[in-house]
Amino acid sequence: MADVFAGKWVLKEMENMDAYLKHLGLGLVNTPTLEDGRLVEIKHGEKNIRVERYVEGNKLIMIMNCDGVVAKNIHERVLN
Repeated sequence: MADVFAGKWVLKEMENMDAYLKHLGLGLVNTPTLEDGRLVEIKHGEKNIRVERYVEGNKLIMIMNCDGVVAKNIHERVLN
């Protein structure tokens, strides 16, 4: 049964995600900036959040920092 979830998946679209995250108290940042070739989003509030995205070769790297707790995701470009 779990085999149906195996493999690579690419996000193609999102629906109503901003409203969903705002309801959770997270909200999306609507004004990203470009700093040293990295796409940076910052949200200040009850929790301070910084998300950086950058490309290295065929990898998209995402670093998420929430009040000093850091997570890193690495996405690999999928070729058709």
